[in-house]
Parts: sequence; C-alpha cells; structure tokens
Amino acid sequence: MPKTNGYITKENILKISEKLFSEKGYDGTSVDEIANLCKINKATVYYHFKSKEQILNSVMHSILDEAKKIVNISIDEMHNNSDVKSIRSYIEALINFMTNKKKLVSIIIMESLKSKNKLDLLFKCADLIIDHENDGVYQKLNKHDEFPFNNKNEYLVYEFFTGFIPIIMYIVLEDKWSEYYNCKKEKMIEYFIEAFERSHMSVHKEK
Repeated sequence: MPKTNGYITKENILKISEKLFSEKGYDGTSVDEIANLCKINKATVYYHFKSKEQILNSVMHSILDEAKKIVNISIDEMHNNSDVKSIRSYIEALINFMTNKKKLVSIIIMESLKSKNKLDLLFKCADLIIDHENDGVYQKLNKHDEFPFNNKNEYLVYEFFTGFIPIIMYIVLEDKWSEYYNCKKEKMIEYFIEAFERSHMSVHKEK
C-alpha cells in the first residue's frame, strides 16, 4: 500500500527531529526549527504531534522498535544455537545499534531525570526492549520454559537493573570511561561483554 502524504510528512518530522535533538539537545531544539527544516508550517507539526515532548516520545518509539527487533531475533537465534558466539553476537548487535543513537539516548536519560513527569521516558525505553506485555521477550522465554521467575515483576527487576541499565550506561559513558581509565574501546567492549555474559546472561542460563 502506497504511503500517504500525511504519513510521509509525519515520517519526515520524526527524521528531522531526531537529527536536531541529537545535534542541539531537546531544550535547544524548537518546533519552529523542526517546521523550517521540514519546509512546512508549525501548524502542520502540531497537526501530527500535540507537543515537542510527544515528538521526542515518537522518535524514541521508532528507534526502540528497531532495537526490539534485534532483541527478538537474537533471542530466537540463541534458542537455536545457544553457544558463546551467538550470545556475544546478540549483545554486540544491540550495543552497536544503540551506540549509533548515543546522543539521543543521552538526551532521553537526561530528560527522564529532570522531572518526575518525564521519568517514564526511561521506563518506556525499557518496556519497548523488554516488551513484557505483548508477544515479546518474556513470552519467548516462558515458552521455552527457561525462566521460571516467581512473577513478572521479579523478571522485570532482573531485566531492567541487570540487563537494560548496564547496556544503556555503557553506551552513554563509553567515550568518557575509555578516556578516563585510558582503556582502548576495542578492549573495553570485549571486557564489558564478558562481564555482561557472566552476570546477566549467566542468570539466564541458570534459571
């Protein structure tokens, strides 16, 4: 089915907004700038999005939908070939994808911590990766009878604090950590993946 003009306009707003947010930050980007670069008037932007915050939410959803696909594909691959190579490929694929969005990930974290009203941005990020409500990771793991957690909240605490947060913080702090501790990035990611595998992934294997 061909895309409508409205759909194309909305996609362009998101594309331009992601670029501006990454370059100038959330506060440094105005709806006027978004409209000007999209070559539309501000009223058209507000026709598609109620606010700048909603634009950021939509940009985040678009990016994390892609990340979720990587997670789900990798989970399937690990079930078919649960060796060290496949596990590391999963972690590397997710990190490499999110690293390309590093500036935007940093903005999402900063916006989340600025006020209680925006804190759910970070949780929404985790939800889109973990996807615990729909046919996502939780259901896939239960289907294979590999993770008999007592309840969903126990599973979410485990995934959020030992899986999601370490990867997000690695992405955000990678450059500064590497410089501060004088550690080459090639070695840094190697050490991180080994540590992640021993902690988060080892629990997956034990459950």
